[in-house]
Amino acid sequence: MKALISLTFVLVSFSSVFGQTKLKKIPNYDVVLSESEAKDVLCLIFGDAVSLPSKLSDLDRKFSQEILLELIDKSISMGIIEALAKDALSLTPSMKKITIAILGESIKHLYWYNNKSKEEILNSISNVKLYRTVANQIALNWKSAWEVRVQSGTPIY
Repeated sequence: MKALISLTFVLVSFSSVFGQTKLKKIPNYDVVLSESEAKDVLCLIFGDAVSLPSKLSDLDRKFSQEILLELIDKSISMGIIEALAKDALSLTPSMKKITIAILGESIKHLYWYNNKSKEEILNSISNVKLYRTVANQIALNWKSAWEVRVQSGTPIY
């Protein structure tokens, strides 16, 4: 019975990591990613072969930050079931710096922020892991929207 309860908890946790397909919106004034950082995020999520416009709009930078926050948020949630997702992403020093900066600036937009002590939050920021499994799911959820934006020039996210 105890094993069944544990398995149910893991499955419920896993579905909460992958269940949401709508990004949490952040206000325009909270967008902190530069154009270069936003491009790094898009390449991390969609792969190096992703089509990028020559210039990203403010909405593109916002979208990039929202999907990075989604990756961070879901990866932190994934810590509960880390044994099922051992493939943590290898972050370049640049992406590690971007991730930590975004966490510091945007922590109030993350689900797991609620009811955490300052010490727990600082520990989570310094030990952040992002999971390929989560990045793949975000890419699956948002690749079509990004491709429409690149081809038409109109953001639909």
